[in-house]
Amino acid sequence: MASHIIVGVVALIIGASLSTIITFLILRKKIHSVPKDYSRAVTGISNYYSSLPSLLNTTKTISFLMDSLKEFPSVVEVKLLRYDSQKVTLYPENTLVEQAKVRSTIERYLSYPDDEHFDLEADNPLFTVYTGDRTHPGELSAEAHLISLSLMNSIFCMVVFFRKKSHFPISSQAIGFIKNQMIISLYLNYFSLQHKQDFEFLDNVYYKGPVAMGITDLEGKLISMNTKFSELFPDSISNMKEIIESAVFQSILQGNRFEKDIVHNKKNLKIQGFPSFGNEGNVKGFVFTIIDESIQYLLYKKLEVSENRYRMLIKKLPVGLVIMNKKGVIYFVNDNFLFSLGYAEFNKVQGRDIDEFFDLSKDDYKKMAIEIEKKESLYIKIKTLSEYGERVFSANLRKIFLGEEEYIEAVFQDVSLENALYSQLSEKNKLLEEELKTARMVQEHILAIPTLYTAGVRFHNFYKPSSQLGGDFYDIIPIDEIHVGIIIADVSGHGVSSSLITAMLKILVEFAPKDPHKIHEMMHYLNTGLVKVMPEDHFITLFYGIIDTHNHSMEYINCGHPFPLIHDDVTKEITILSQGVSYPLGSFKNLALEDAVQKVKLPANCKMLFYTDGLLNFKKERISLSIEHLKGIFKESIGMQTREILPQIYLNVVKNSTQFTDDDVSMLLILLNKEWQYKKLLSIPSNVMEIDIAIVRVMYEIERHLRLGDDDKWKIYTALYEAMINAVEHGNTYNVQKRVNLFYRLVNNLAVFKVRDEGAGFILKDVPNPLAKENMLKPSGRGVFMISKMMDKVKYNKAGNELTMFLRIRGE
Repeated sequence: MASHIIVGVVALIIGASLSTIITFLILRKKIHSVPKDYSRAVTGISNYYSSLPSLLNTTKTISFLMDSLKEFPSVVEVKLLRYDSQKVTLYPENTLVEQAKVRSTIERYLSYPDDEHFDLEADNPLFTVYTGDRTHPGELSAEAHLISLSLMNSIFCMVVFFRKKSHFPISSQAIGFIKNQMIISLYLNYFSLQHKQDFEFLDNVYYKGPVAMGITDLEGKLISMNTKFSELFPDSISNMKEIIESAVFQSILQGNRFEKDIVHNKKNLKIQGFPSFGNEGNVKGFVFTIIDESIQYLLYKKLEVSENRYRMLIKKLPVGLVIMNKKGVIYFVNDNFLFSLGYAEFNKVQGRDIDEFFDLSKDDYKKMAIEIEKKESLYIKIKTLSEYGERVFSANLRKIFLGEEEYIEAVFQDVSLENALYSQLSEKNKLLEEELKTARMVQEHILAIPTLYTAGVRFHNFYKPSSQLGGDFYDIIPIDEIHVGIIIADVSGHGVSSSLITAMLKILVEFAPKDPHKIHEMMHYLNTGLVKVMPEDHFITLFYGIIDTHNHSMEYINCGHPFPLIHDDVTKEITILSQGVSYPLGSFKNLALEDAVQKVKLPANCKMLFYTDGLLNFKKERISLSIEHLKGIFKESIGMQTREILPQIYLNVVKNSTQFTDDDVSMLLILLNKEWQYKKLLSIPSNVMEIDIAIVRVMYEIERHLRLGDDDKWKIYTALYEAMINAVEHGNTYNVQKRVNLFYRLVNNLAVFKVRDEGAGFILKDVPNPLAKENMLKPSGRGVFMISKMMDKVKYNKAGNELTMFLRIRGE
């Protein structure tokens, strides 16, 4: 009796276990209802159940899942085929399936996009993969299940062979569960091989992701939660049943998708729930994702309230609104657009092409549509056809979607009046620009330093106006053989008014007395003239000095101007000329300037920097450039070639500034060297009218030492004129701010001339031969040819901007 009881108990236990397994497998089929959007998150959570390492062994997992299907009494064999563009193989053993009909059968199944499950007859080519020997193929039925994995670019086909007659038919739920487990395993394998760094990402999905996530046991008790979950529930709930019903958990177990919007602690929450599985495939608990949609809910309500207002606004917009398809057919217009075309009813324009109203061809519209695809929006100006008044509209076009259809939205605004006014304004601005350009050229001529004859003195200048016209002024005045005047001034303000005052100052300087020993007389003359024309709120800061190249000294008056800097080329020291500052000119009628005259001894070899206050107005962190800082910049730039010193000073000042000046910047660099007293130099601006004066001066100096014959005079004049006109025209391109330097010296009866410009130079071999037949009527090249014939010897420097000429004076 006892033995019968024991046998009965054992049988009952075995039966219950089998029923539990079958029920479990049926329930697992519902796993495919989990949204794909959360597949990564669910995979990440599996890390915390220590199942990921085993799942990543794809071969082992797939074999285990296929063996699980074989546990059903009706299942005889399970085969998994992998299909790609190259071949069909058995998976996971990777054995090639060579039958072509197997491949074509799978491809035929793929042509049915809505079917993934196919029943197979015994003559189906897929039966050829059956390898069992216990059951004859004729006694079998089979099912083919397609598994498409887009990320892996592969198709899997699972073929399940089972007996036709069986008391235990396999359930579709069980196959669905196994199929989905295979998908998960294959995806895990793909991500582990292709995206090794994704494991760190999976970890971040849970702990650092933007969605609140909580993991519970089967009773709903929270066993893990991420940071967002804790932030969402600061009161620390312990069981999810506190916020959702108990029936939800059973519903999830039955494979139903759970998604619900609830209000908790005045927050609008969206909750989704999924089952969580252990290593053996059993349900271990639940995963809940919670999103706080409070802000979105409020926005939705506000949007809902304002939707009707928005519709009315579109209809009553003060601009025309048109929605049309990609071919230009009108789909919708608002009242303003109808009114602008003279229509009152919508059906008068609906369905018509946009080119029926505007001067726009279909090809033009196609091009615009392509541009909108590239740029997302496009702005154009377009004119209506003559029957609609040829008015000008501005149109902003962009791509929009209405449902799944793509359209183009265009906002039209009548800008006919604005366009006409803008055209008139453009014409006026063009004329003004031309006038300012002319005024700028005039001012450049005003600032052009005239021909300098004084030996022992050389100079470089730099000018940077804040606008087209500036209020800075500088000049070098040759007084006699040993005296040269230096003047630099800055008119308060800038622009047209300041430039006119500089023109007045230029005229006054030309007619002012220039006695080198009565410097104050010139200042009185300038102040008297300026007071008569200066506005009340304007004045001029000015520095005027007269350099004695014989005694190496300078007398000067500083009328409120920034202090010059003097660099001793021997001691390398820089001093600031800060003694004796008087009032600016034009501010008072009677200025006592006699006592303001100062005298300073200059080094025999030195460089003097004169500048306007625009250079000191550059700021770094709201602090203006100090004179000590400028002194350091000057010292850093001294070692460069002299013509590069001033541009380098300006560049260094700009580099060390965070706030640029809106004032004009002018600089003069005066160079003194006692050895230059024995070298003759003429420096002229790039002005053709200065050439004759300079040549006459040179010939006068030569005739003081040597007798020139008529032939000598003709050769010297012709060669120098051609050389200097080339330097002005081709080298400096008539820029009066650039100089042409003429050096000359006499060695016995040999005259040496050197002409140098500030241009980029030229290549001698590229100059056309004027004697060639094809060049007879060309003007270029004749000057170079004539110079070579006039002079005994001619040579050019490598850059091509310096010409040296040799002529033996014959006195004939």
